[in-house]
Amino acid sequence: MAMTLPDNLFVGPAPRAALVFDRERLFAEVMTPYLEDMRFTVSVATAPDTAAQAISSCPPTLALVDLSLPPENGLRLGRDALAAQPGAIVIGTMPTADPRRVRETKELGFWGCLSKELPLSHFTANIHAAIEGRSVTSQRAYIGHTRGTTCYAPPRDLLASQLTPRELEVLGMLVAGAGSAQIARELEISWNTVRTHAQSILTKLQVHSRLEAAAVAIRQSLVPNPVTAMGLPSPTRRRHYVSRS
Repeated sequence: MAMTLPDNLFVGPAPRAALVFDRERLFAEVMTPYLEDMRFTVSVATAPDTAAQAISSCPPTLALVDLSLPPENGLRLGRDALAAQPGAIVIGTMPTADPRRVRETKELGFWGCLSKELPLSHFTANIHAAIEGRSVTSQRAYIGHTRGTTCYAPPRDLLASQLTPRELEVLGMLVAGAGSAQIARELEISWNTVRTHAQSILTKLQVHSRLEAAAVAIRQSLVPNPVTAMGLPSPTRRRHYVSRS
């Protein structure tokens, strides 16, 4: 079902304003270049007050609003964006799918909600669809815009793009159960360097422990699963990592 958009709101050579409100700056930093490629001038806000100021000073034609806790902030800002720029497209973002939140946002006039578990290509494709006034037509409902459900998909391109090759290597060893000493020895780096890489991995994956990082890595296929990958070890790198306290 197509949407009716105000004339010239999303066409023409003039720059268009976009707002990314998200408590995690990493998400905004990933999205900004993609929105700029769509000819948007992007404002980023990680706090509700800053987002409200951005809406007031330069009403966005496109707004991505974080609906994670507390969701009231994102809902209020979405309403403010729609009031400041009638016909604007407001899209809620959530860490995982939540059909109840989808229904709530649609009742408020949002275009829909996108789960951050979507692959980045699907995430941006949905933004394009919103701008063009159409729904995504697919056998798999990636968002709750038309069907009220969301299909989970690993954001491998989004998460893996944030990790350096060395961090991916360290992450793979964490998944395999290696401790700091073993990682340092295998990679021929110091313990301090291992800790630095590990902390960077936690920050980029937005988790709080190495165990959580390993779980995310396996769930999102960021590194090979050791259960399968180590069942047939490479003849040049036969390793068996043992977890140490």
